[in-house]
Amino acid sequence: MLSIEAHIEKHAQHTPNKLAVVCAHGAVTYQQLLQQATTQAQQYQGMQQQGVVLTATSDVEFLVSYFAVHMAGAVAVLLPATATPQQVHQMQNALHSFIFPEGSADVLFTTGTTGTPKGAVISTQAIAATAENIIHAQAYRPDITFIIPGQLNHLGCLSKVFATLAMGATCHLMPKLDLNELFAISAQCKDMAAAAFLVPSCIRMLTHFGGKQMEGLANKMAFIETGGDALDAATMADIHALLPNTRLFNTYASTETGVVSTFEFTHEHVAGCVGKALPHTHFDITPEGHIRCWGRSLMSGYLRMGEQTTFEPLADGRFTTCDWGEIDEQGALHFKCRNSDIINTGGFKVSPQEVESVANSFPEVKACVCIAVPHPILGQALKLLVVPNNHMPIVPRDLARQLKAHLETHQVPLFYEQVEDLALTPNGKINRKWYANK
Repeated sequence: MLSIEAHIEKHAQHTPNKLAVVCAHGAVTYQQLLQQATTQAQQYQGMQQQGVVLTATSDVEFLVSYFAVHMAGAVAVLLPATATPQQVHQMQNALHSFIFPEGSADVLFTTGTTGTPKGAVISTQAIAATAENIIHAQAYRPDITFIIPGQLNHLGCLSKVFATLAMGATCHLMPKLDLNELFAISAQCKDMAAAAFLVPSCIRMLTHFGGKQMEGLANKMAFIETGGDALDAATMADIHALLPNTRLFNTYASTETGVVSTFEFTHEHVAGCVGKALPHTHFDITPEGHIRCWGRSLMSGYLRMGEQTTFEPLADGRFTTCDWGEIDEQGALHFKCRNSDIINTGGFKVSPQEVESVANSFPEVKACVCIAVPHPILGQALKLLVVPNNHMPIVPRDLARQLKAHLETHQVPLFYEQVEDLALTPNGKINRKWYANK
């Protein structure tokens, strides 16, 4: 497998004037990207297998630095674009004189939605494997302009950079989703030559606020990939109705595993289905019901940072996630929920995502989150926080009655509250940890 840097060099030779990366403040061709990264790599000479701390801004300058670090044989340690100088300095001190295992390329920190953020050490091979997995599953083309709204210190967005540049296509970076900018970028593309990575909350924004501009987008958007959180069947159907010619994918991935599987839900709106294992990855389900993965796209191990920085290799090359899942008769993986999300109410274990998936299908619900609240008898009871759609009235009794038609009695929330919006993580997922600590 070729590294992403080797792909960039190849495209710089064959299509030197092709745009590689575009952002709000500039753009570079493949030839320019290679030249600038090669020049900057000289700053990191003598730092082989040592960490270089970078703040992952959504711009050309960051990607030039990122690839330059790799070209020098160093390891890119990625912090959010919002990281303070003090945080950067602390990380630099923690990594002083630390030597990473041979073949290491990146350190990506988990989002912290399932606990304290941890540094996953990603190899050059894992990056290449993730790129090949995505390209294979979603049929990338060199003429695609891939729109990436979000933080590049997270695998969800960064992996799209891997695949897009490996294919010789064009990345268009955005710090966060701006619908007007999305429509404007897509309008400049050839027919069916735009693509985008949008987390479920962004897809819901598109379906609710896209309006007449969706008609133009329908002729431009070749495919959309989503992932990172549960996408309900109703939203799947809505986005397909608005973009009938667009291929739609739901992907299973994590910082530790890379991109594992993806499911095309263009014509099959199956909530929770994330498809079959991709070429460089495998999965099964543990006796406890957790998704376990192995293969070339997995991390090498964790960077442990305490009084002393150490590397903890991945045991036996397999990683057991905190996600509950099932594998159907066709070998497709179905994501249920994260172990930490499970709500125990009156002795019953409830997946909040299953409740939300049903509620999100109701016309009066724009978005919702199911949380646990203390209860004197049940220990914990379910409460549904609902953002109304177009200011439609939320009547708890009516919502409960509709939910009872689709769910078991113990899955129907006892309490309901209308809210203006939901708490989200920086990369657009529901911030369940925030609600749990509230």
